[in-house]
Amino acid sequence: MVREAHPKIGLCEVSCELNDNVDKGLKNEIIAHFAGEFRASIVRVWLRFHEFAYCDKNDNVTIIEERAERLRAYLNALKEKGVKDFCLLSWSFLYPEDFECKDGWVVPDPVIEKDKYIRFLNVQKKLYELIVQRFPEICYFEPTNEPDGASGEFLHRIGFTYGKAKEENAPYIYSQEEIVKIVLDLSYFTNAGVKKYNADAKVLFPGFWNTDDAPMYLTKAFSELQSGQYPSICEVKSDKQADFFEIMNFHPYSLKTGEIDEDWLQGQKRLHGVMQSFGVGDMPVWYTELGWSDFAKETEKELIGGRFLKVFDAVEKELTFVKRMFLFRLCTLANKKECIGEDNFGLTYNIYAEEHPGEPKPVAITLAKYINGEDYNVDPLYKFAKK
Repeated sequence: MVREAHPKIGLCEVSCELNDNVDKGLKNEIIAHFAGEFRASIVRVWLRFHEFAYCDKNDNVTIIEERAERLRAYLNALKEKGVKDFCLLSWSFLYPEDFECKDGWVVPDPVIEKDKYIRFLNVQKKLYELIVQRFPEICYFEPTNEPDGASGEFLHRIGFTYGKAKEENAPYIYSQEEIVKIVLDLSYFTNAGVKKYNADAKVLFPGFWNTDDAPMYLTKAFSELQSGQYPSICEVKSDKQADFFEIMNFHPYSLKTGEIDEDWLQGQKRLHGVMQSFGVGDMPVWYTELGWSDFAKETEKELIGGRFLKVFDAVEKELTFVKRMFLFRLCTLANKKECIGEDNFGLTYNIYAEEHPGEPKPVAITLAKYINGEDYNVDPLYKFAKK
């Protein structure tokens, strides 16, 4: 049975059949099944551009056919379970063949490497043009993920080395001001690429960390955009909001306590207040990542469902500007572990987990009953549980 999609509920997970070097338990069939059970109307599709396409030395971009088939299979599996919309996240960047920076998150320095930076932006634009033509059902696009992270993990200069201390990587980490400028340029070129063949496509502001610096980061972004100085590399500039992004995107993690309390609520209102101060308070806000790690603690596992319900209640009553919420993430990590925090996100246990393989966590049952009604039969949540 295909359940009617919930207009506000989305799902956020990384498919191991779409991207390389991903935990092998994150299979299309599992993601699609739970998208159906949670009545997700939209799925955030994580796609590594540097695996999905190829760019030669002359900046000619082509989609790798085998990768296109992977994406088509994933989208079809989700559609069969009632998913209506797709938000494509650029989970890495594409580079021309002659670029030496290919870790996926390097952005050429806009000042020191201006020529490379221009090529870089145009290559992303060309790939978006191809994706929109090939996959017209994808109508929402996110140019990158959490670029504001202070560690530089998701956006940095060439020379950045994963695993090194922040101090060692410091010369290769962009400042907040530099990140804002790059994000605006990326957003503009993404928007130009997707709207060339789909005027109704929408670009999201890249999801950002819910830190104390978040209001200042957002203030800088809108201030720079409305200055009329972007895109920075083009002679013709724009200060039109629709030329950059039309959906705001928060990652509302409760980083200090994990709780959904008054401090968290006021923080969300402050961010929306920034939008109002720049005249864009009516722009829809999405939570493209909403979730908690239980850090493998039994007491935490019992609390997370209640936290989700508090967010849903707040969105219904006070945070009415939030229009979509993506449950993050579906499964724990088992054979591609990162750290105790990241490994233990998940509404369900990985099918390769040592304990409870394939079983739902308490939060999954709470969410399924909230979304489908208290009389929901939880048996489908155990479909992949190992006997």
